[in-house]
Amino acid sequence: MSDDAERFYQLHDDLMREARIYEDAAAQPLPASAHDDSGTIFLDLSGEGVLTVDIGDAWRDTYAPGELADGVMAVFGALGEARLAEWAVQVDAAMDRPHAATPVPPTSQTTAGRMRAALEAESEGTVAANKVLENVLGVLDDIVANFDSTFDAAVTRGRAGTRVESTDARVSVRVSPAGDLLSLELSPTWVSRATGGDISRELNDAIARARSDTALRAAGGVLDGTPLAKYQRFVDDPEAFENFLRGKD
Repeated sequence: MSDDAERFYQLHDDLMREARIYEDAAAQPLPASAHDDSGTIFLDLSGEGVLTVDIGDAWRDTYAPGELADGVMAVFGALGEARLAEWAVQVDAAMDRPHAATPVPPTSQTTAGRMRAALEAESEGTVAANKVLENVLGVLDDIVANFDSTFDAAVTRGRAGTRVESTDARVSVRVSPAGDLLSLELSPTWVSRATGGDISRELNDAIARARSDTALRAAGGVLDGTPLAKYQRFVDDPEAFENFLRGKD
């Protein structure tokens, strides 16, 4: 085996091992609840990532109406920090556990291998190969030309998230594409006369609707709405991509 091939296989093994370490760490239980020092605000995160807020009826003893939203976000931030810290601990522990190397798939099972076999079966091999090369170069040129704008669009969409308002703008929440709470606003007028149970119900309903809207948007694909959206259909369909490169699509 050549030195280059040896380095390639070593790189493959290292990457696969690190991927398994992070998967191993992510599979371990993480903190799923948090509360403020006064025991007024309680947050629970389900295994599916659904956030539930529970605010005690005596919340006015600790928070002014205009401070409650910031209090909820502070507890959510503390929960996120606790989960991140525990995940880091789990990563360290996973690094100490053995992880077997993942075999490299045979060349015949890769996209390149199947493309080669298909071209060799063509009656006009040179013409077919030139067509594939032309399409490959076209895809690469397209990606290079539109990568920055696609990345910017994805980042902008991630930062914007999904915003939902409840009836009469009592509650406004914004969640990330992953469903995490990004911001929260409460109407001071409404909050000043609402019970903890009322606020909790409105909050949880708004968060659930925002997550639902976000999931519907994400279902279209990560490239939707970007200059490279036309390649979205190939993400989980290598056969379609091969046909496209061969000009059979």
